[in-house]
Amino acid sequence: MLVISQEMGCGLVPVSPEERALREAVGRMNCALAEQAESVERVCCGLGMYLKNSAEER
Repeated sequence: MLVISQEMGCGLVPVSPEERALREAVGRMNCALAEQAESVERVCCGLGMYLKNSAEER
């Protein structure tokens, strides 16, 4: 399964409580998904960086 998610924690902290709650929820969801995943790759500006590799991908 492939999951694509938006990274929301690399910018300014939102002013409104609702936006902060959304940012927190997305971050916690991403952490939970990454914990269960075999591999995790972060892509920014078209450049991939492996954060977690499965033994098969090494």
